[in-house]
Amino acid sequence: MGPFIIFGQGNLITTNAGFESATIDDGWKFLNSASGIAETTGVHEGAQAIKVTYSGTGSHLTLKSDLLISEPGDYYLSVWIKGTAGNLFRVIPSVNGSQSYPKFTLSKTDTWEQLTINFSIPSTPSTSTFNVKLNGFTADATYTIDNVVVKKAGSTIANGDMESGTTHLWSAPAVSNGASALILEESSEVHAGSKAMKIEVTPSGTAPSIGDIQILNNVFSAFNNSPKTISFWAKATPDNSDEVPSIMISQKFYDAEGKYDNGGQYNGSMRLTDNYRQYKWAVNHEFIDAGNVATTATYFTNTIRCGETAGNYYIDDITLETYTGTPTITSTPVTTADAGSPYTYTATSSKPGIGKWSLTRPETGAEWLTIDSYTGQIGGTPTAGGSFDLTITLDDGIATIIQPFTLVVSGATAIGDDVNTAPVKIYPNPASSFLFIESEGTIEAIEIYSIAGQKVLEATHVAAGIDISHLANGLYIVSANINGKPIQYKFTKQ
Repeated sequence: MGPFIIFGQGNLITTNAGFESATIDDGWKFLNSASGIAETTGVHEGAQAIKVTYSGTGSHLTLKSDLLISEPGDYYLSVWIKGTAGNLFRVIPSVNGSQSYPKFTLSKTDTWEQLTINFSIPSTPSTSTFNVKLNGFTADATYTIDNVVVKKAGSTIANGDMESGTTHLWSAPAVSNGASALILEESSEVHAGSKAMKIEVTPSGTAPSIGDIQILNNVFSAFNNSPKTISFWAKATPDNSDEVPSIMISQKFYDAEGKYDNGGQYNGSMRLTDNYRQYKWAVNHEFIDAGNVATTATYFTNTIRCGETAGNYYIDDITLETYTGTPTITSTPVTTADAGSPYTYTATSSKPGIGKWSLTRPETGAEWLTIDSYTGQIGGTPTAGGSFDLTITLDDGIATIIQPFTLVVSGATAIGDDVNTAPVKIYPNPASSFLFIESEGTIEAIEIYSIAGQKVLEATHVAAGIDISHLANGLYIVSANINGKPIQYKFTKQ
């Protein structure tokens, strides 16, 4: 099995980490009625594992001596375990005497599963003590344990790069409304490395929508009382070109006793394109228990949620980083526009790429304005003059940042107004096949836009008319320069 996480150093457990010693408790001790024997058949790796019977919820298999760790940062504790499906187990990292221990539920019987926990070593004190406790939480149960590893972590979501294959630490999808979904290992459509996750989503054919497709990573990631930023790369190709695929990351938070909130935290759905793009948003560490009492979450699991569109989704390189604080909107709004001329303004932030952009606009008069939630670009072609109060919002998952401004749209140069004394005639209106422009001045740079501001046609030779027969019926704007000055004219294609 290939590596699924980048480490900066070797295993910090140097004595009997794989239970290969003839004395199976070399480096380890049994606490509170736990007992163990050597296991030589069906081991995960090497020649020997350890089979431990836990007589009560407080019994442990524990390192005999604390490890001393002088380098602060994120670390990773991993253990391979085999037991009975439904039994509970705790992998407990103890840092400077402080313990966090969410419960894992084994999903398979007599099958090796990898349980992982991420934890942090603080910057102070300069040297920290660390210990490992392995606790069978189901009383009087027996588990086989092998390959205990503690390493400095380069990425804190195990197998987020999918290099160990999509069956490693990623569960089968949960679907709704009768849809089906299949997780596949992808080797060609990857962002980086040699593997990615491909999710084939198929509708039922009877439901109005297929519902969310959820893929759970079975690894707990530590919060250590600080917000995090989740980053991932994704793209999608929908079955229907009229549908827009979307994706989000959700989190379900656990406290030290393994309790979790009811609904999890969901970030705004992001629209995907057919090219890989990086998406980032932040998650906080607030935990809401069943009594709606806010406490502190210590761990969370990650769920990828694909939106209600059938097709193929590709996901790669999921990482977890420290949240570096609330971003600010750094761009200055463009506050003026001309009716009939395309308008654009791209909002930027101090932390590019994180969060989702949205736009609040008046219910009437500004329908032509749209925003790209990924790039922050807003634009369109105003159809008439006016003043519009707008608000751009950046939601990074934790904080909401707004930028209000007023856009003033001036009326367009009207047909019949003086354009360097050159009379202009544009006809017919409505038009079906050809649109003609006549002027005594020099006609330059002719462009036709949809009412939403999308350029649909360019022309330079107009003596024989502009062929518009291929355009869909509707309202359009023709824009041209005559003797260096702009004119705009609305016409209807029918």
